[in-house]
Amino acid sequence: MIVQAVSGQSYETYIQQRIFDPLQMRNSYTSRAEAEQHGLAAEHRYWYGFPVPSELPFDRGGLGGGGLSSSALDMARYLGFYLNDGRSSATAVVSPAGAAELQRPGVPTGVDGVSYAMGWDVSQLDGVLTVSHDGSGFGSHANVVLVPDRGWGVVVMENGENSPDEFFGSRRMTGIASGVTGMLIGQQPPAPTSPSLSLWVVYGVVVGIIVLQVGGMTRSVRTIRRWRADPLRRPTGALRIGLRVGLPLLVSWSWALIVLVGLPRMIRAPLPAVLMGLPDLGYPLVASAVLAFGWGLARLIWAIRTLRTPAAGVRGASNGAT
Repeated sequence: MIVQAVSGQSYETYIQQRIFDPLQMRNSYTSRAEAEQHGLAAEHRYWYGFPVPSELPFDRGGLGGGGLSSSALDMARYLGFYLNDGRSSATAVVSPAGAAELQRPGVPTGVDGVSYAMGWDVSQLDGVLTVSHDGSGFGSHANVVLVPDRGWGVVVMENGENSPDEFFGSRRMTGIASGVTGMLIGQQPPAPTSPSLSLWVVYGVVVGIIVLQVGGMTRSVRTIRRWRADPLRRPTGALRIGLRVGLPLLVSWSWALIVLVGLPRMIRAPLPAVLMGLPDLGYPLVASAVLAFGWGLARLIWAIRTLRTPAAGVRGASNGAT
């Protein structure tokens, strides 16, 4: 919005005229449709460790924060502009002072040894100054590392995104660029990173909750059928009825509230973003929450109607006596 307000142009037009054209980035696009016409790689999301091609919606409103499409050659030209005092060949995109200001560390990030510049994280790797940035969509990921003192940089673009694995600290995707950078400055290759054990524990917990949920529903069906058939099995008194009827409703609706309201707040993302970014966790959890809410209400109604309705056999015996 700042770019549009200051320049009087759309963000797309400004990027094309002020960055893509001067840097001769001829295979870079602000439009998903145009990029697809020129061979944009299919995006992938991960389901339980396996990449699955995904057709995800294009968020034009979020284009300024991520969504540009480019090639390795074009990104090399883009990195060269930062490493050449704001110039690309004979073309000056920004002044040397402007290029330096973009990379100047301004404020600490809260991570030890990392400061924030204009869109860049500034830190050191084995005593060597690095300027880096990483970003991701729901089906893609990219990392850029600049080593200004040595005049080179690294860019890694991946047509996949494994948010759950990264969230639990695996860094199998985000660690590639830093690993390559470390090797180029003389470090030993990093050890291969295994899938996060914590993530698989979470998968197991989610599956366990669903199994318990289905088991609880099955047990409830049997219990209420017994109540219907045999009045002597039915709970009596406010306390017993509350424990047998109200408590299951409280548990079911609490679980639905935790997933549908608490989970988005915990990861600071709306529910649709949770489903797109964490599909293998999001969809089972949301399905479980919706089922818990619906079954909790259905069970309450069924239980109350059963408790208020005389058993068929008792009604028949009563009518015969009359």
